[in-house]
Amino acid sequence: MKNQVQLIGNIGKDTAVTSLQNGNAVGKTSIAISEKYKNAKSELVETTEWVNLEFWGKNAENAGKLLKKGAGVIINGSIKTDTYEKGDVKVYATKVVVSEFIVTNYVTEK
Repeated sequence: MKNQVQLIGNIGKDTAVTSLQNGNAVGKTSIAISEKYKNAKSELVETTEWVNLEFWGKNAENAGKLLKKGAGVIINGSIKTDTYEKGDVKVYATKVVVSEFIVTNYVTEK
């Protein structure tokens, strides 16, 4: 089996890009994925899920330039879960490591 995911949604915040000591770039942002449906009472309901995204290398540099808050995007990548200790509690943080992305509508800077 292959760890692969595709998400279609809107960027939640401008992509923050930093350079590591080895010169490699890493970018982080989030994507909002919304779904609309009618419930049992025929009322229109909209739900939104937020997913953290991580980009590496040239992909991170491009994301920093292109993925601004509100931009529509199609994301391809793999799911990764990091674990760390916060006090006595083990915390799990799930994200998508992006291998490629397509911007569906650009947001220009104001």
